[in-house]
Amino acid sequence: MASELLYTPLPKGETKSEEWARKICLLLPDMEANGVQSYLLKIARSYVMTSQSIEPLRGKPNFFDLAALFEATTGVPLEVYQALIFGAMTRFIKLDDIKKSKDLASLAVPATWFSSTTVPPAQIEKFFEYVSANADALAAAVGEKQPVANDFTIFRNKPLFADVGYFFPLDSTDVCLATERSRSIWKQPLKRCGFLR
Repeated sequence: MASELLYTPLPKGETKSEEWARKICLLLPDMEANGVQSYLLKIARSYVMTSQSIEPLRGKPNFFDLAALFEATTGVPLEVYQALIFGAMTRFIKLDDIKKSKDLASLAVPATWFSSTTVPPAQIEKFFEYVSANADALAAAVGEKQPVANDFTIFRNKPLFADVGYFFPLDSTDVCLATERSRSIWKQPLKRCGFLR
């Protein structure tokens, strides 16, 4: 995530074991940022955490309804959002074919991509508003935040570039391009949203 922006120098350890612990703590953010990324595992982890791991905690101290908070914030139910993210990623499954294309639009998710689903158009519009930004919006975000040279969180927050009915991935690691192998874990939300029959 954005751990590279949270750096706080740790004091030198007083003992040999404290010094080793300090060195390990200094390496962890680099290992996180530079380690092998498994999009399949990230997708599965996110889905399991938000659909299965939270519900057993309902009624316990400090429980909060993540799905309700997400929908109140974005205007899109969490399960629909997850299905739309996965659906957007399926646009890039045949990446070799896309690379051969000379049509720039083949590198994007068209605004019509979800038109054959049962997701209401208003939710699809809210979804694209939440995950994308046009040039003016990105420029305003940069102007407001004044990020340092290694701060790419603006692009992580809006991983799709919106341009006249098309949404281009700014960075494949932020959009989490997936493989069809992850389809089984998404079967329930995909069926409810009309991606699977």
